[in-house]
Amino acid sequence: MFLVRLLPGAGSDSLLRFLQCVLRVQYRVVIVIDDLDCCAADRVVGVLEAMNILLSDEDANFITVLAVDQKTVVNCLKTELPQTVPTESSGYEYMKRIVRFSVCLPEANVSGRKQLWQRAVRGKDSARHDGGNVAWRDRRSDMEVAAFLERVVQVLHHDQDDNEDNDIMPYVLGNARHISSLYHVLRMTVRVIKNRGMLGRVGPKQVASWVVLVGQWPWRMGWVVQYVEDGEQKSKIRKRDRLSAITEGTPESADSGVQGKGGLSRETKLHEVYSLVREEMTRENNREGWRSFNSLDGDPELFELLLIESGFTVQDMLNLLPCTVNFNYCIKQTIAAARGLSLE
Repeated sequence: MFLVRLLPGAGSDSLLRFLQCVLRVQYRVVIVIDDLDCCAADRVVGVLEAMNILLSDEDANFITVLAVDQKTVVNCLKTELPQTVPTESSGYEYMKRIVRFSVCLPEANVSGRKQLWQRAVRGKDSARHDGGNVAWRDRRSDMEVAAFLERVVQVLHHDQDDNEDNDIMPYVLGNARHISSLYHVLRMTVRVIKNRGMLGRVGPKQVASWVVLVGQWPWRMGWVVQYVEDGEQKSKIRKRDRLSAITEGTPESADSGVQGKGGLSRETKLHEVYSLVREEMTRENNREGWRSFNSLDGDPELFELLLIESGFTVQDMLNLLPCTVNFNYCIKQTIAAARGLSLE
């Protein structure tokens, strides 16, 4: 047993060197930094700078493992070090100077996502209690909710041997944290649907597709929802104007006022609505500061494909929206303000 007293100013590296000389064993300290991209920008930069100083000595006894989302870290660098990191590309160059060996992990493929989904659904407790049946958690409170949730889970755990056109998992982000969060959102959504008496009016695939759409494409879905809502409001205004005109005895002016200006049909497909709103979105995205909203969304082509394959109509949207717990209304309010200014 050794009793070591470090001199003032001596650090942990000095202690490691001493132990190596005495015990003739080479020690390495492994420092794992995880979830740094969840911290404030100044904290992110501070940790990176400290890590850079720690590793500046090639003979140092430290190995640092940095597990982060590079894009988020680069944005923090741009915010905190505008002189050193003025652009996104220079941010990646900065990271390359700090990180000596980089391993970029791709998103999980469809098979991997389904394994992550199964793990998130089953969990340790459910696997121990009933071999993976997710319904046991809700069985005491509401068997109907549990049964519907089980069907939603099976939709996402679609067998690869089946028709791939019915598979939703290819549209889900291949991120373990996101997939785990998706399950909790679905559980809450199903319970809200039950409380609103909607279980018999929507199907499990509809629920799963809708939650994925509004969660992964908040910007585009915000535009679609706002466009439909504005159309509904304008339709009501035109109907009132027409009734007023008829009441005042001028039906001709009422007919001419509404001719060719009918609102969206409730049977209109949402992918058709998106086609109408896409040009307007592109125009607004060119405004300064608006492109950052566009980066909130996933792959735009996947968004269109899922809209088409899900077959959602305006009526489906109006049915599901009151039961949706992951729709970002703050983004929609921003879009509403922009549309109000552009349409005045």
